[in-house]
Amino acid sequence: MATFELIDTVQRGVRRGGGSKGKEFRIESNELNEMFVAQGLPPYAELTRRGAGWSVMTATAFAGIVALPTTLANLEVVNNHATRCMVIDTIWSWELTGTAVVWSHTPWAQVGTAVYSGNTALVMYSTNGRAAITSATGTEARTAITQTVVANGWRPFPGSTMNFGLAAATPGGANVGQVDGRLVVPPDFALHVAVTASVNTASAFQCGASWFWADISAE
Repeated sequence: MATFELIDTVQRGVRRGGGSKGKEFRIESNELNEMFVAQGLPPYAELTRRGAGWSVMTATAFAGIVALPTTLANLEVVNNHATRCMVIDTIWSWELTGTAVVWSHTPWAQVGTAVYSGNTALVMYSTNGRAAITSATGTEARTAITQTVVANGWRPFPGSTMNFGLAAATPGGANVGQVDGRLVVPPDFALHVAVTASVNTASAFQCGASWFWADISAE
């Protein structure tokens, strides 16, 4: 991590890596004290490099909700860490079993009180190749499915609206909602994900979420 100090009213930094590692450089700003920066890597590369990114997906398909979500969460991800928050990156739904009619689906999410009526041993995957973690009582994130929750501000993250007109019992597409940090899960709270659909078909959908661990306060 670069370090900064104010020397004679001029901000300077020490470069972290590369051929000029350890060398001091000047940090400039305009007349409004807005710092000049240039992004080199893609937005999530640094968090991914540090091993902060994780994702999880349901293993058993379920029927979509043909109504606004209220008390049913198809997936619950509980923040079991003592201090760190889960900054939600994406949520998604995937159509496993289609019908012979035109239909669509949308992933929804909220941050609410953790229910966790029983552990569902879903596998959580790192985004930089670290060893996967299977949810358990003592893991930093714990997962459960089909939870009865308290509605606490469900909102849709539809991504690209997709309609499907498929032969029956064939897979369709995924709908990825870009949350981009609009939902933050403090310790002892949970991310709830639900999937609404225009057709209620048993064993039709799976859903998931990705997040970054962050040492930030929820206040």
